[in-house]
Amino acid sequence: MRLSSYADVGVLNKNGGDRKQSYKTENVTLTDRGNSTDYRTAKLKRDHPDVAKRLVDGEFKNVSEAERAAGIGRKKMSAVEKVFNAYNRLGDSEKDEFDEMMRG
Repeated sequence: MRLSSYADVGVLNKNGGDRKQSYKTENVTLTDRGNSTDYRTAKLKRDHPDVAKRLVDGEFKNVSEAERAAGIGRKKMSAVEKVFNAYNRLGDSEKDEFDEMMRG
C-alpha cells in the first residue's frame, strides 16, 4: 500500500459512531465501516497511529501485516492448521479416503 503521506489516510469517528441520531428509526448497522483497505487504514490511524504511520512509510507490505503488528489482525495459519481445518470440513467418506491415503 502506498499513500503519498500520512495526511492522505482517511479519518474515522471515535469507536461506535453516533447511534442516538433523531432521524435513525431502525436498528441497522452504521454504514461507515467495512473491510476495505481505506477503512482499515483509517481505523489503524485512529486506534494505532504509530502503526499507520509505519504502513504509510512502507514498512509493511499491506494493511493485514500492519494490523497483525498492531495486534488486531488475524494471524496467518500454518499449512498444518489449514489442512486440519479442511479435514474437519470433510464428510465421513472423504475422511476415510483421506485417512487411507495418509496410511500409504
